Amino acid sequence: MPFLIMKGLVDAQQEGRKRGMRVNNIILASPDIDLFKTELAQLSEQVIERIYLLISPDDAALRFSRRLAGRVPRVGAADGEELGKLGVKVIDLSQIED
Repeated sequence: MPFLIMKGLVDAQQEGRKRGMRVNNIILASPDIDLFKTELAQLSEQVIERIYLLISPDDAALRFSRRLAGRVPRVGAADGEELGKLGVKVIDLSQIED
């Protein structure tokens, strides 16, 4: 699903449909990191600053998702500081106490 969201944002921007964008914030959890970076590079800074990434490097479900995806690195297991340098807001869920 994150791929479709990112693809839709890229398509809308390339077609000049900025006016019709009714999305205030985009929250993604564990998209494919390579695909995410590729799509992100095609977005304007105005869109990028509205993207929030939920990460949790120690999440068992995330490890399982990675295994199912053929060992493709997931954004949710990536380095939060590295992702933050891309201009998105990063929330590390492993740092939140229940």
